[in-house]
Amino acid sequence: MIRRARELLEWLRPQAPAEAFPAVLSIAEQALDAAEVALAPDYDVPSVVVDTREQRPFAPFIWQKGKREYLTPERLCLEEGDYSSPLLLDHVRIERKSIPDLYGSLFGTSVDALGESAPNQERLRAEFLRLSKYPRAYFVIEGLPRDLYEYIVQSNRRVDPTAAIQLVESMGFDYGPRESEDGKFLPGVVLRWNRNREAAEWFVGHILSRAYTQATNATEAKKSRKRGLSLPWAKQ
Repeated sequence: MIRRARELLEWLRPQAPAEAFPAVLSIAEQALDAAEVALAPDYDVPSVVVDTREQRPFAPFIWQKGKREYLTPERLCLEEGDYSSPLLLDHVRIERKSIPDLYGSLFGTSVDALGESAPNQERLRAEFLRLSKYPRAYFVIEGLPRDLYEYIVQSNRRVDPTAAIQLVESMGFDYGPRESEDGKFLPGVVLRWNRNREAAEWFVGHILSRAYTQATNATEAKKSRKRGLSLPWAKQ
């Protein structure tokens, strides 16, 4: 109904007098925006599972009717990723990286239990590969490409910042949606840059709340199936 109302407004735009219609259009569009917010379904807010190794954990949240609702944290050792939710452990995993973390994962080295050093980049690629087995996996970065660029320049690192950004994007491409060797579709890992930490916290909260609502709310699960979506976590 709202979509059809917007289409009607667009049809009327060239028909109406130029001096009168802009004001009418503005009021009508504001009303439709308010109606969309009012009719938007509430999400069921889940608890968020946080990996025990996270030293500065996110505080994921969602917006409900203009207010923040925070997900209740639970600590658990996760073999893959940093965040999930109790009902979604087999379906959704989210890995978080700050800009310094990301740089260290790309160009640092680590020493294993045998005292042998290995490039962190190999570990990062292995991490992408493990995450890609989940129906929904996200690699969430606390920053934008320009933030990585500025971090490298300001830190006087001997690394080409544009090459670093391209390397991250290449991993997102390599481990994104693809076909396996036996011909099966793999959803892969979604690479997500965020303008700041708060935006990343909202994204994590939104993803988990969306999936959790589909997993527990039969009406929302039915809507997903009607849209042609095959979601293994959706309530039957």
